[in-house]
Amino acid sequence: MKNIKLFARNGAWIARTDDAEAIRLFGTPDLPTAFTDRTDADQVLSAIQRLNPGAHVSIIPNPIP
Repeated sequence: MKNIKLFARNGAWIARTDDAEAIRLFGTPDLPTAFTDRTDADQVLSAIQRLNPGAHVSIIPNPIP
C-alpha cells in the first residue's frame, strides 16, 4: 500500500509520497497539492483520500525536510 503524508509548508499543503514511480517521474517525494495552508487539515485529508483510494493518507505536523 502506498503512503501519502500531508503537511503544510510555505503557504501550501504538500503530499509526501513513497510511490517510487511518482518519485522517479517528478524527481522528488514532495508534491504540491491544490490547497493553500489556509484550508482546514480535515478537508485536505478527505480530498486526498478520495482521490487516492488505494493509499494510506495521513497528516504529519512537523515533517523533516
